[in-house]
Amino acid sequence: MRIELTRLMAERRAKNRIVSDIRKASIFFPELRDKTVKVGIAKNGGGKAYPSLMKISIDPRKRFYSYNVIGHELMHLIQGCCGIPKGEKACDLWTIARSPLFLDRPPNYLEIPEFMIERWESWKGFVRRKAIEAIGLRQEGLRKYIRWFENDLRKAKPDSPETPVSRTQRDRRSSSVQLPLIFGPSCTAL
Repeated sequence: MRIELTRLMAERRAKNRIVSDIRKASIFFPELRDKTVKVGIAKNGGGKAYPSLMKISIDPRKRFYSYNVIGHELMHLIQGCCGIPKGEKACDLWTIARSPLFLDRPPNYLEIPEFMIERWESWKGFVRRKAIEAIGLRQEGLRKYIRWFENDLRKAKPDSPETPVSRTQRDRRSSSVQLPLIFGPSCTAL
């Protein structure tokens, strides 16, 4: 993936860090391999994507900046192609399933129980596994896979036998799992 900076982004001190982080994230977006993505500044906190322009805007301020935001905006560029459905919740779900890199912060649009958000480092592997499972159910024909995902998270209990401590070993193994099925068929429509 080639990166082209807007004039405002090119003038930012943080531009090298942002470009480096986008390159790291782009490894998980093979659909964008032969594309040029324009990168600008978002002023609203977080990010914004313009798929028809192949452009993303990122807010470089620390409180808004994360790999989750970068991955989310890159995902918007490929939604509607490659079997990836449109919508903010779908974008969040497919982003966190794509790689553990995008779990540095909780997703913004999915309904994640508060106790999981408060202890995100402990629960993020569990949430990712559920996202992967939800996408698998969608591929098997379940249309309401996002609702299933959110309902399944609500069923988890902070002090259940499936506590983060007992999941530690599985989390390490699942965090390295890559999902070729999520990448869908080759995307020539982009």
